[in-house]
Amino acid sequence: MNRDKMFALRRLTAGDLGDVLSLQDECVSQLADPGLYYPLTTGEFRESLGMDIVIGAYDCDKLVAVAVIVVNRDGGRNLAVEAGCRPDSTFTFDAVMVSPRSRGYGLQNILLRQCIELARKNNISHIVATVSPDNSYSLDNFTRLGFEIVATSRKYAGLVRHIIKYDVTG
Repeated sequence: MNRDKMFALRRLTAGDLGDVLSLQDECVSQLADPGLYYPLTTGEFRESLGMDIVIGAYDCDKLVAVAVIVVNRDGGRNLAVEAGCRPDSTFTFDAVMVSPRSRGYGLQNILLRQCIELARKNNISHIVATVSPDNSYSLDNFTRLGFEIVATSRKYAGLVRHIIKYDVTG
């Protein structure tokens, strides 16, 4: 993995919606297996840009990676209950995407670590996420950081997903 490149991270706002949607389109169009990533809708991105934590990674002035973290609130995008956690003390790592041109620099790992740090600062007990069993790259990134598979179910239009959990406090 090449780690010589530096990326700037910042919290995204509603004004970044167009760039986020363009990045998602780029990422989805390059997938060999479209079942590996289930795209968020424009409404979901708009909701998260207003209510949650959305972090962007920039190479100069170009958005090259995004992580969407659904904060501890009720709703279908909070996976806490499915992972056996309390919604009010859980972050859901809802989506991560990295531009095909910027893969190999550890950006998913950087964004996961940022999420863990934010959870610690906000007294959050758990982080949950879903990952395709066929996405070995993402699954390896999650498990190397200490995430554990707690269930496997059909989600997102019937796609099989592992539900994974990270214990922030332990």
